[in-house]
Amino acid sequence: MIVFTRLLMIACSIVLAPAVARAAMPADAPDARDHALISRYAGSWLVAQDVQGFDQVGMPRGSQNGEVVKVEGRVTRLFYLAPAGKSALEVQRNYEQALERAGAARLVPTFLGT
Repeated sequence: MIVFTRLLMIACSIVLAPAVARAAMPADAPDARDHALISRYAGSWLVAQDVQGFDQVGMPRGSQNGEVVKVEGRVTRLFYLAPAGKSALEVQRNYEQALERAGAARLVPTFLGT
């Protein structure tokens, strides 16, 4: 359960935005790297990374009541720019499917609904 919670924290911490179309993507941020358990969306650019050995984060417990559950542990935040032409929903669904294949279970609705 802790591993699943950590995977979901990683997925919730990934920030994606459409990137400006370019012939070649710039190099990833210095010293930043993808998480070992889940790879980036194809064609994305890793803009920044923040890793805390131990921290506390709040995660929504449900979409209706605004309740937040606090979880503690290693926190990894990866900030990506998605390829041009890819919607936030398309990228999010890709990560959800990857997490499910890795054995994670959805505990709360996603930020884009369902």
